[in-house]
Amino acid sequence: MIRIVADENVDHNIVIQLRNNDFDVYSILENNAGISDLEVLNITKQYNAILLTADKDFGEIAFKNKEMCKGIVLYRLHNQTNIEKANKIQNLLEKYQSHLENSFVVLNKDKVRIIKFNF
Repeated sequence: MIRIVADENVDHNIVIQLRNNDFDVYSILENNAGISDLEVLNITKQYNAILLTADKDFGEIAFKNKEMCKGIVLYRLHNQTNIEKANKIQNLLEKYQSHLENSFVVLNKDKVRIIKFNF
């Protein structure tokens, strides 16, 4: 089972759909709204989880500052409904499960980019 920490900007409907499909999701919005990005990463590390976010800042934090958790999934799904976003995210988590660890993954409407961490 994949453990996920959903950043504060992840819509609650996406969190619910993932939970309904047997993903273990810890929601920052539900539990720690308003905390800093570094605090989000610390929680993600504590839970040994993949961070799910729509915040591009985590790419800079991960690569420039070399602050890492188990993995980060950044989704850039503009002009899509929350149901469409949730379906794409769920498909990514299922299809690329073995590639998520030690990776920064960018999910766009039509492609997935996986960047492995080298630190």
